[in-house]
Amino acid sequence: MSSAAAGRFATLAVMDSELLLRMLVAVVVGGVIGAERESRDKAAGFRTMTLICLGSAVFTILSIRIGGENNAARIAAQIVSGVGFLGAGVIMRDGGRVTGLTTAATVWLTASLGMGLGAGYIAIALTATAMTIGVLLLFPIIEHQIDQRRESTTYTVRCASREIVDKLIGEIRGTPLRVTDTSISRDGTWYHLVVSAVGGHRDHASLADRWLADPAIESLSS
Repeated sequence: MSSAAAGRFATLAVMDSELLLRMLVAVVVGGVIGAERESRDKAAGFRTMTLICLGSAVFTILSIRIGGENNAARIAAQIVSGVGFLGAGVIMRDGGRVTGLTTAATVWLTASLGMGLGAGYIAIALTATAMTIGVLLLFPIIEHQIDQRRESTTYTVRCASREIVDKLIGEIRGTPLRVTDTSISRDGTWYHLVVSAVGGHRDHASLADRWLADPAIESLSS
């Protein structure tokens, strides 16, 4: 083998080993994020996230190889629309709630990590991966604390007189809870009060305990 051919072979071997490293890191990154999603029984789990990250890396590598350095974005740009299709598939409407938004955002982000790895920006992709895992693991704790402080509850009360209704409205307005809606109706001799309030979990629990112990209240549901 001539020295020129040997040099080209050595260059190709180094280049291929570098590309292999990018793809292997993409598998690891996708697997780490997918493992977190799998542990929470999400629609896009371990294998899905791994394949999204690896696929994005491969498409980016091929985009650079086929389009060249000056036209590398032509194929890679299509990853965004393809990932958007996948993300839309995990968003579901359950009554008045929309679920899957976090998983869809994670799919989108995992694809961006794969693109970064495919382009050779390993340090940036690994830093973003660590930040992503931090968000997925730590932010639910923060969200829970926020939800505890902004719990929304609707109370339905049945009592015997309008005076009792007025007293109960005064009681709930005297708490830290913020009343968002009230309605009063009458069914024969019974009055029905429906009141919605937003506030801390402890404030709701304190009000519920007080009303459950009130003999003037015939029934209470929330």
